[in-house]
Amino acid sequence: MNVLNVTTDPGGPRSLENAKEWMKDRLGKRVHPLGLTDPAETIRAIDRLEGLDGANWAKSWVASGKEFLANGRSAEERGDLEAARAAYYQAYGFFFLGRFPCPNHPDKLASYELELEAYGNFGRLAEPPIEPVTVPFQEGTHGDRVRFYVRKPTNVTKPPVVIMWGGVDAWKEEMTELSSQLAAAGIASIAMDNVGTGESPIKAKADGEKQFLPVIEWARQNEDLDGTRLVLIGRSFGGHWATKLAHLLPDMLRGAVNWGGGVHYMFQREWVEQSRYLTATSWNWSRPAAGCSARRMTRNTPRASGSCPCSTRAF
Repeated sequence: MNVLNVTTDPGGPRSLENAKEWMKDRLGKRVHPLGLTDPAETIRAIDRLEGLDGANWAKSWVASGKEFLANGRSAEERGDLEAARAAYYQAYGFFFLGRFPCPNHPDKLASYELELEAYGNFGRLAEPPIEPVTVPFQEGTHGDRVRFYVRKPTNVTKPPVVIMWGGVDAWKEEMTELSSQLAAAGIASIAMDNVGTGESPIKAKADGEKQFLPVIEWARQNEDLDGTRLVLIGRSFGGHWATKLAHLLPDMLRGAVNWGGGVHYMFQREWVEQSRYLTATSWNWSRPAAGCSARRMTRNTPRASGSCPCSTRAF
């Protein structure tokens, strides 16, 4: 792997115009993080970006999100639940971009709060519904609970369960497409935040697997689920924890998937420093192993100033 195969100077962040070009390319391909939102409105949001700082970044995406949120509320009031569901999902998608890749500015944190609200509205109307659940967590340094989403297939008694989480910048709300596919296959899903991201109650440290243990136990004890048929899926950096839990809990799990997770190079200081400025040609390799997670860019402890590696790397 040649992590220096980049198209712009890896020694500094993108320019505004370069970032806009990069985003439009991703939008055209419908790939992360530009795969959720309405293309026409997304183009408008990109074009009106005045800067890549937290305030300007959030302002453009939040403006689009609020339009869709209002449309969702209006549709729900008149009883058009299908239109409301679609509008709430779009609102969520734009607010997601407003906080992306992490809420390291007060305005990006506000966008994340709106993201949670819009996603909650979408989840109520989703088919099957997406239900928020909270369990106590006594070892948290940034909270005393773990919050996750449960989605159960219809007309299936005690379905098997997949517990899944993302990496550094894709959180539990971004597990929706996979949860839909699992539900269609008769499998229940639990979507939660990776260690040190979203609403995670702990920082990313060597013992971060402890965050997942109460959720696994909740699934094993839930009478509506078959906790004896349990699989874990960790995406990107989250794959590290899926692999570790497979070694720690072999008798509890039917399987564990490390979906594109990093190994040796991803955890080396030299690679992490390079990853701050990698461009679209190597995006799939450049999600920062020590970015938002390590510096705790989450809802519970926002940083009003400064930046994280992923924010300068692409935005």
